Amino acid sequence: MRTLLAFACLLAGCAAAGVAPTGNNPDSATPQDGPDDPPDSPPAPVEAKLSQTTNETVAVDNSVACVSTQTASNSWYRVFSLAEAGITGAFDVSKITFAVETSTNEPPLTVKVGSYAGAPNDTAPLDLGQATFLATTTAPVANTATAIVIEVPITATIPAGSQVIVEITSTDRTASGDVFFLGTTNGPFQHTNYLLSAECGITVPTAMASVCAGCGASQAIISVTGTH
Repeated sequence: MRTLLAFACLLAGCAAAGVAPTGNNPDSATPQDGPDDPPDSPPAPVEAKLSQTTNETVAVDNSVACVSTQTASNSWYRVFSLAEAGITGAFDVSKITFAVETSTNEPPLTVKVGSYAGAPNDTAPLDLGQATFLATTTAPVANTATAIVIEVPITATIPAGSQVIVEITSTDRTASGDVFFLGTTNGPFQHTNYLLSAECGITVPTAMASVCAGCGASQAIISVTGTH
């Protein structure tokens, strides 16, 4: 089901038996750090991937976008909670990964990442006034009639206790037949993604189920990788 908006609409140790410590044995004293001993090394960074879709296989004819004879400008959003991912410190983003269902003559997409101070739910629109985008880059897209995955290197440090917001924006098309559809799944998801497209009257990032009837089953495949 590709829904077109046009309105068209197109987640410890063990003790040895019989051995007891002898507290008055000088050889058993616990060694102490000396003044010249190096300090303990900080723990190595741990890589984490933030994703909200269980099935990352792209569903055919499932994407949702604002179109006329060609695709209008569309922006897709996801917001990831560091707390839900068990990340208590800052999160250093290294790349954004997303899927593409189909693309014809699409200029490079604009990809942004930052922090979101709001408390999104799966029905209300996002408030971009609470988004602080920390990094922006572009992602070239090859012509494709079959699903592909694109990895976009991008760096930003998301403060501890924050949420990560990702924005992927396609360009207004000027030629008939030029299209771009982000890759989506109709499988289980943790939280919804959001769509904004002023040309179809979607003037704020709107939860997918509120975009059109049946659109809630079209969930953008977007993930964020970084270290903490």
